[in-house]
Amino acid sequence: MIFDDAEVLWKRPGGRILIRSLTEHRPQKLFQWKSTTKDLKKAGVPQSFHTTSKIAIIANRFSFGSEEEREAVLDHGHLVLFDPLPLEIHQRIGDWFWCQEIYDYLGERLHMLDNLSARTYIKAWERK
Repeated sequence: MIFDDAEVLWKRPGGRILIRSLTEHRPQKLFQWKSTTKDLKKAGVPQSFHTTSKIAIIANRFSFGSEEEREAVLDHGHLVLFDPLPLEIHQRIGDWFWCQEIYDYLGERLHMLDNLSARTYIKAWERK
């Protein structure tokens, strides 16, 4: 199971409980939630099931919840930090970005750019 943008899930007490239970080392884990919408209930979607799935949590920042809760989740898994250099980001974006003028302009100024992302290129193109 993949939880992308997990900051939203982690902010909710029920979400933190869910993440902690799914990152336990037991081979089979219980996936459950306390409430559901009327539509899900009407469709017969269960409120719990067992899974042997591995869990991937994707987050831009892992600085939410209490330190004790973060440490518990980190203890259950493997932390992979993705923090590429600006040049690596620029080169990857060059594979698909369509505006050579903006690509070259930003490429010449990589040393001055903080928090470079694909959005930087898109926003520059939108303002052009």
